[in-house]
Amino acid sequence: TLVSSILSQLEINLAGTIFRQWIIKNRMDTVKIDSILSSLGPQLSLSIKTLLQYPTNAIGSVMNPTPFYVNQNLTVGDILSILKKDKNRYCRYVYIVNENLSLRGVVRFKDIFYADETSIGSSIMCSDIVVFHPEDSIRKSFTDPCWKKWTTMPVVNHQNNLIGLIRFETLEAQILSQGKKSLNQDNEVQQAGNAISEVFQIGLNATVTSLMLPLQGYKKS
Repeated sequence: TLVSSILSQLEINLAGTIFRQWIIKNRMDTVKIDSILSSLGPQLSLSIKTLLQYPTNAIGSVMNPTPFYVNQNLTVGDILSILKKDKNRYCRYVYIVNENLSLRGVVRFKDIFYADETSIGSSIMCSDIVVFHPEDSIRKSFTDPCWKKWTTMPVVNHQNNLIGLIRFETLEAQILSQGKKSLNQDNEVQQAGNAISEVFQIGLNATVTSLMLPLQGYKKS
């Protein structure tokens, strides 16, 4: 559909922001929301549902809910092979998890590139890393000292399972939008939102009773 085409061309966190604004603008009920989401495909639909769970002032609402991670037992050669299979994926960091998807650490791509391919990935990872939770405040997270060292940080649930990534530039854009609007992003949101609005009937009578849509499970991209 045209909606799927528009949203799929955007970063997931931006797609979620646009969809949330469009829901409110058109006063949609949950039946209509579910109907639209089901037309987007399972992966995109689940990603947007994940973002809609969280209030707009929480980093969970703007995180990337499809983080790239590998098992702690893979070799450097295995990791490189996985990365080569997806040539469209730009990956500055590789996150290391155990069998339960619990975060163990992170490896910079440059460290993987220069490492011995027979080495185990977890042997070159940094395990002393700050993590955020999806409920954390955007404004408070923005001031964390970790951004002096990293440009992207992992988001974990209370079981320490990796559920997303948050970039410094995403938080910065959110902070700016609360004061001086970031014109480029604001125009992009407005144009995409208007394009989606033309596809569906507007002016629905029911209001959204809740945007806390249930997370149906996490699935790796």
